[in-house]
Amino acid sequence: MIVVHLAISTFLAYSMLSLMEYTVHRHLMHKIAFAKFLQSTYLVDTFRDHALVHHARCYAVFDEESRPCASTNIRVKPLTTLVVMALPCLLVFLIDPITAFVLFVGAILNGAVWSEIHQEMHRPRGAWFSNLNTYRYLKRRHYLHHRYPNTNFNTLFLMWDWVLGTASVATEDDRWAMQAESWRVRRTNGGSR
Repeated sequence: MIVVHLAISTFLAYSMLSLMEYTVHRHLMHKIAFAKFLQSTYLVDTFRDHALVHHARCYAVFDEESRPCASTNIRVKPLTTLVVMALPCLLVFLIDPITAFVLFVGAILNGAVWSEIHQEMHRPRGAWFSNLNTYRYLKRRHYLHHRYPNTNFNTLFLMWDWVLGTASVATEDDRWAMQAESWRVRRTNGGSR
């Protein structure tokens, strides 16, 4: 019975974490309206760092970032995870402590794994997982997010992009760009690749 409970808890936690990643990424990191509505300097800074610096200024080439981009939006801080997850975990705890525990552990692991994967995508250093098929698939999806910022908001827990119709499919031009030595997100001023 406990195995079934853990399986259901894992599925529910995955679904919740995927929805949270999707919602935060799409509505807080790519749109400024909510930050302005709340008059939150932290959320305005998060939007600026992500949408304006991480996407617009830094990544003409997806996997070759340099200063000042190298320090922007690469890691999820553990304290941020704890603050964001405190209320959801508490609410779930009132319904089911096992699911709350799985959600909490999943959130901590997600932050750590996401940070390593995202960093490897933008500043490759040959991490042990960089040749795994799963990583290469996630990297291609995230690359498409940089080419088409209104798609692929899920980076690690892939669910809600598919459910909500924001998953992108690589075109022939996208596939060609991903075969190049460096993955160009957009053309340079000269129009060359």
